[in-house]
Amino acid sequence: MDTLEMVLRLSHGAYRVPLCTSAKILGIAPRTIYNRLSLGKWPLVPLRDNGRVFFSAYDLAEMIKVPQIPARRGAPRKSESVKAAQAGVTVAEWRRGGGR
Repeated sequence: MDTLEMVLRLSHGAYRVPLCTSAKILGIAPRTIYNRLSLGKWPLVPLRDNGRVFFSAYDLAEMIKVPQIPARRGAPRKSESVKAAQAGVTVAEWRRGGGR
């Protein structure tokens, strides 16, 4: 099953998915989305209608397709430093790029 079909099935065929339903589909709390929206750190563009927040079903499907790799925290390992130096970037940039 295609991810877009899955999102449409979970949203009961709605192409504009409400924020709470979007949170259930993504497996996170609705408050997390609100907080990230207010900080400008949410990757999707919200659709607003009378104060309610919606997201496009297509955008949600695209977000599900992209694997979310959490960045490793802490001091860089020697191997990370070497690989980042070879790539010509900092360790933080190398980690964000998913350079594992």
